[in-house]
Amino acid sequence: AFIPPPLHPAGARLETVRLAEGVYALVSDKVGVDNSGFVIGERGVLVVDAHINAEMARQIQAAVAAITDKPILYLVNTNYHGDHTFGNYAFPAETRIVAHRATAERMRDFEAEKEFLLATVEGDRSVYADARLRLPDVVFEDSLVLDLGGRTVEVHHFGPGNTPGDAVVYVPEVQVAWTGNLV
Repeated sequence: AFIPPPLHPAGARLETVRLAEGVYALVSDKVGVDNSGFVIGERGVLVVDAHINAEMARQIQAAVAAITDKPILYLVNTNYHGDHTFGNYAFPAETRIVAHRATAERMRDFEAEKEFLLATVEGDRSVYADARLRLPDVVFEDSLVLDLGGRTVEVHHFGPGNTPGDAVVYVPEVQVAWTGNLV
C-alpha cells in the first residue's frame, strides 16, 4: 500500500534560510520535493543531500555560491533513494561524497532505484534521464566527524529507519540537525 510522495521537481525552487551563522536550510517551495542544506567552515562547505537530478543539484550549488566562494568539500547522502543521491554526479569531482555503508551498498542498484522512483515523478523518466551513478568516497558505520575548519559536523547512523542506512547530519555548535527522511 505504498503511496508515492510527489517528488517531481518541475518548477521547484529552493529558498535559502539562515538557521545560524554559516548554517543554512534550503527549503523547497513545492510540497513533497526534498529540502537540503549546507554548513560553512573556514576551509569549505558541507552539503546535505544532492537531490534528484543535475538541475536541482545546480540549484543547491548556486545557493552555496550566493553565500560563499569556499569549495564544497563534502556532500552527505542521508539515504540511498535517488531523490537524495541522483544529483551526486553534478557536484565537482573534488567534493567527497559521504554515506553510511548500507546506503553505499544500496546505491549500486541504480537502475532498480530509477524504476522505484518512477511513480513519485508521475512516470516522467526525463526527470533523471541524464543521472549517472556516483558512489560515496567516504563510508562510515556508526558515526563520523567532519572538520570544515573551525566548525565540525557530525554524521550519525542510529539504526535503520526509512532505509537501512539513514544518516543524521548534526552541527553541535548550533544544535541544528538534518534528519533526511527519518522525520
